[in-house]
Amino acid sequence: MTLLQNRQKLAAIAMVIVMVSLVSGAWVLMKGYAERAVGKAGAPSIGESIGPPLPKIPSLAVLPFENINNDPDETFLSNGVAETLSVKLGNKPGLFVIAHRSALAYAQERPERSQIGRALGVSHLLEGGVQKLAGFLLVRARLIEAATGKVVWEREYDGHVNQMFAYQGDIVARVLGQLAGKTGAATAATPAATPLLAPPFTSNPKAYDLFLRAKELGRRSQRGANALATQHLKRAIELDPKYARAMAELGWLYLKAAERGWLKNREDAHGLAESWGRRALNTANWPDALTLLSRLAQRHRDHAGAVALAQRAVALAPNHAAALSRLAWSLALNGEAGRAMPVMQRAMRLSPHAEEGDSAREAWIYLMAGRWEDALAGFSVLRARAVTPRIQRDARLGQIVGILKLGGESGAKVLAETLPASSDYGLAAIQQDWREMGLRDGAAVDEWIALLRRAGLKE
Repeated sequence: MTLLQNRQKLAAIAMVIVMVSLVSGAWVLMKGYAERAVGKAGAPSIGESIGPPLPKIPSLAVLPFENINNDPDETFLSNGVAETLSVKLGNKPGLFVIAHRSALAYAQERPERSQIGRALGVSHLLEGGVQKLAGFLLVRARLIEAATGKVVWEREYDGHVNQMFAYQGDIVARVLGQLAGKTGAATAATPAATPLLAPPFTSNPKAYDLFLRAKELGRRSQRGANALATQHLKRAIELDPKYARAMAELGWLYLKAAERGWLKNREDAHGLAESWGRRALNTANWPDALTLLSRLAQRHRDHAGAVALAQRAVALAPNHAAALSRLAWSLALNGEAGRAMPVMQRAMRLSPHAEEGDSAREAWIYLMAGRWEDALAGFSVLRARAVTPRIQRDARLGQIVGILKLGGESGAKVLAETLPASSDYGLAAIQQDWREMGLRDGAAVDEWIALLRRAGLKE
């Protein structure tokens, strides 16, 4: 765990410490934990910018590309080109690439490059811009040394929109060429570096355009946007029947629709998700299809199958933060929380600006592994940032369990008294929800419920 992560967690824990100390001596326990976590050297000053250490191999973040037209309707293209480059570079051996979802944090505001490099823990940044006008395309790309801001390589591509794929291929090759000279990362000419580049992607410009539009719509997590994205992907697959990446994305959209109740028949939606995932996998060995099928296997309580599928995804794409998160969660639910912890830590390292779902998984894995201090810290951070009601609720409940495990009985009761008077906080509802997580060891859930009952929660 990095110093930056410790500082974030300790700041959130302070909120719990104050609450607990109002009525009991439990704050002594928490204060002791805080001191141990910081260490004798003490915490760094607030103004000091500290991030994770640089990997031993070349490291890179592909920042969101500029929408040169400044047209909101064209944002999908600039975001999509950057995301595609991130995926293609991330599949290369000998290179550490930050997940695009974390790089998106810099879409609106962009601090100094050195700050971004430190925050993400990378040595280089790839940035650029895209402009499309009347069938013509302009793409700018620039590789920068994060610590110094020095431009290592840059180029401007100006031609017909059909040359998009050639431009992307050249950017990938040039970036790899620049980074290869430093520590021997694989180059575009290395046969082992290119197995994922052909089948999952497309060479059809219209299909690619539809895919990028669908990805942008999918980020909104809205029912109407999800339905429109589904239509775009179906059309893209009609244009390119071997577009495995579009098939996998379509499967994920159906899964999202099923889990959020956007379709009348959830079982049908789950069936469609699995069908598209298998079709994608039959077309190309694509990580997103494997993680989708792993998620669906977990739904059927096929723990071994879920783990095996996620392991295949990680083997194909070691920089795939979502695949690592899926593997960690599958291992944890299978009763292997100890094995899951380092996998989840790598997922979080690849995606420093993790989504709240990943932060929740990390906290739960610590709880399943009996790492009470880390679990309490994780749930405290999660409570401070979660916006989803279910995750916010579980963060509060996880705090109570963690405090009890650390001996703070009266402090846990104080925290329990602050919970909303809602049926969602009734023990019966909580137990049902936690069982639906799919943890193979049901006794663990029973123990957590017993602890909540001890803190004063009612049926």
